[in-house]
Amino acid sequence: MASSHPSGYNPYDGSWMARFDSYDAGDGILRLKRTIPVSTINHNNVSVDFAWFESSSYDAVNDRVEVEWSFDVTLWNTAGTFNRYNSVQGWKLKTQLLPPETTEQATLYIALKFISNFGNDCYLDMVQINTDNSNICIGKTVSYLTESGMSNYYWTTTSGGTISNGQGTNIVEVLWTNSGSDTLRVSYTNANGCKTANPGIFPLSVYPYPVPVITGQQNALVDSTEIYRTDTAMNNYIWNVSSGGTIIGSSTDSIVIIKWDIIGYGSDRWVSVSYSNPGGCQTNSPTQYFVDVNAIPIPVITGSQNVCLNSIEIYRTDTTMTNYLWNVSSGGTIVGSSTDSLLNVSWDSLGSGSSRWVSVTYTGSGGWIPVSPSQYFVSVYD
Repeated sequence: MASSHPSGYNPYDGSWMARFDSYDAGDGILRLKRTIPVSTINHNNVSVDFAWFESSSYDAVNDRVEVEWSFDVTLWNTAGTFNRYNSVQGWKLKTQLLPPETTEQATLYIALKFISNFGNDCYLDMVQINTDNSNICIGKTVSYLTESGMSNYYWTTTSGGTISNGQGTNIVEVLWTNSGSDTLRVSYTNANGCKTANPGIFPLSVYPYPVPVITGQQNALVDSTEIYRTDTAMNNYIWNVSSGGTIIGSSTDSIVIIKWDIIGYGSDRWVSVSYSNPGGCQTNSPTQYFVDVNAIPIPVITGSQNVCLNSIEIYRTDTTMTNYLWNVSSGGTIVGSSTDSLLNVSWDSLGSGSSRWVSVTYTGSGGWIPVSPSQYFVSVYD
């Protein structure tokens, strides 16, 4: 068969291809085509690979196909979406990796959901469900096979694997117990009685289950917005935040932005993240990162508020802070340091109310600076 809208294109492979008539269908028309149940036991990194025809007409029309998966054909989950429109028209090869939870399943359904927005037809060909057993999670048992019809099959691994089933046959199961690079080898005798000169070699990588590391502000201010980061180049990031915090923007990247709305300390305020590494190994449990959310600091000043002319008075503020900066109004002179938690002031002129004061600001324990310095009014008498 050949395509109709656009016309003149043949199947990507062979004589047949799937066609979804979105050219004649109305907006929102759906067609769901699903597989029979498949097993992914002892298989890693399940993907759906297919040829997809992209056409350059109707650029504003979002005809598309979604790759979906389900355990029960009732609740469907979307793994990825592929649009029909592309300014460069023709067949394109597509791969959609399914999430880690689709591995090690006795029953998995995979579907293609076509969605029409009344544009050109959608064409799809050569759909395959594949697994990649070259990237393995430590502790998993994985199946491998070689040519059938031979004899004296003998399988070996270089270090981190144990042949748990099938030795002597063309299909084996291997339990991978050590992380790192490894190799699976097989030799056999062919139908002519000749042994393989060189064993077949299958290189692979065994990954540990990841433990995410989070960095970012652990002493935050209420109403502040903070950035938290974890390891890059991973997959399937999932960030969460405790009550008292709000995620701003994406929660599925290596960074997350949190607005802290409510004061809280210790285990009351946290961010957490999980992800899967390049081997498809998912975090066993999310990493939590505890955050103290503090009130905006307001320096408190103590000392004499009614003083005598030409007296020297001591004023104090919170200790254990840093970057103290004191100031004094006209009529007063700082004696000694102005960058400590206490201040000596000589009052040289009479005054009261808002005309005579000392002020201080500092940097709090979380690196935060008060919105404005605190003022402390003083009356100077003779």
